[in-house]
Amino acid sequence: MSALFSRPTPLCPCYPPTRTSNCRCEWPKKPRGEWKSRVTACLELVGLGKRMHHRPFEMSGGEQQRVAIAKAIAHRPSLLLADEPTAELDSQMAAQVMAVFREIVRTENVTICMTTHDTTIMEVADHVYEMVDGVFVAG
Repeated sequence: MSALFSRPTPLCPCYPPTRTSNCRCEWPKKPRGEWKSRVTACLELVGLGKRMHHRPFEMSGGEQQRVAIAKAIAHRPSLLLADEPTAELDSQMAAQVMAVFREIVRTENVTICMTTHDTTIMEVADHVYEMVDGVFVAG
């Protein structure tokens, strides 16, 4: 399982995504070559193949959120919990993140459980459950 939040964990301004996403403490028993190639594949999957060596201050908020997504899927979780992952993004970036999520579901066989208040985001979900005052009212 992995988690993703509306405001991604701040990226170290001096490290590019390739270094941020492959924190060795998360990969203690994997050979360096294996986790390095996995991180590269995840960054390419989220559309950052050409920007993976840029520093966070050279990236937009949407690109930084996609780095967080790559980091969240790098260890191949079967479930990704996403709490308002598009809340801090404009509608165009939110649509790009949702396209990334669809691709992750298709290629990585990951289930994504996401919360959102954005009705346009709900339209692309496979299943929608509505909660009012802490109670599910539709589904």
